[in-house]
Amino acid sequence: MRFVLKAVFWFGLVLLFLPEDALHKTQTTEPDVVDNGAVTSSVTANDVVARVARLCSEKPAICERAADALSTIELDTEQGARLALDLLLRSASDESRPSKD
Repeated sequence: MRFVLKAVFWFGLVLLFLPEDALHKTQTTEPDVVDNGAVTSSVTANDVVARVARLCSEKPAICERAADALSTIELDTEQGARLALDLLLRSASDESRPSKD
């Protein structure tokens, strides 16, 4: 269950950094249309980084807690990935063995 929650969290985080136009993009036949979604996304990401930096300078305890939480999430995700890889490797080795039937 924790893995699912973590996967949803990281998927949501990725969606935050996608340009808004990429989610609702329609096909256009005009060759001169300029896509400003990437520029808007970059500006938004820079604003987020600036706000986080300002928050960390004003309240360093919050950033320390966030760093600890992210470290824990990283370790848990790594352990989950290792567990999944181990299960996949076991499954692959069980399938490669001939059955005794």
